[in-house]
Amino acid sequence: MKTVLSLIGVLLIVAACGSGGTTPAPTQPSAPTEAQAAPTNAPPTSATTPAVPPAPSIGPTSTPVTTATETPAPTATAAGAPRRTPTSTGPLDFQMYVAGCRSAPTQEKPGNVIVTLSVEATGGNGVYRYFHRDVQEPDKFIDIAWEKGTRLNGSVTVTSGDGQTLEKEYDVDLKTLDCP
Repeated sequence: MKTVLSLIGVLLIVAACGSGGTTPAPTQPSAPTEAQAAPTNAPPTSATTPAVPPAPSIGPTSTPVTTATETPAPTATAAGAPRRTPTSTGPLDFQMYVAGCRSAPTQEKPGNVIVTLSVEATGGNGVYRYFHRDVQEPDKFIDIAWEKGTRLNGSVTVTSGDGQTLEKEYDVDLKTLDCP
């Protein structure tokens, strides 16, 4: 019995540590001895039936066996998980508002201000990209440097993730804005 337990222990250690390209020699289980005899209430066993089934043989592999502590299991991440494309909720539309204005004088332009437009998009699939003067903006807030006391005009284009694109022009009279 000690030999069988020792053999199982060695096989478990080899399986946990990796085979390293060597395969332990298969052993033949021995017939049960008097000390290994089945309990009196168990069915009798024959001399050719092993007392313990043989452990599966671990053959050579092309890759080493590692344990979970050596190589952590990959975790699902937002970047690695497949993304479901949002469905369109209707035609793309947006409105623009002046969200803020602040004084930003420079030596060349002492009346310079920064006007922040907020672009509020609806429809499409909810995934929007914002463009001002053919440059993609990082979000829906667009900062524009301009001269105080003049009119600010231009256009903004919004593209939805479902392929819809809409361009609208703006015209803001900066004389009416209070830019601290």
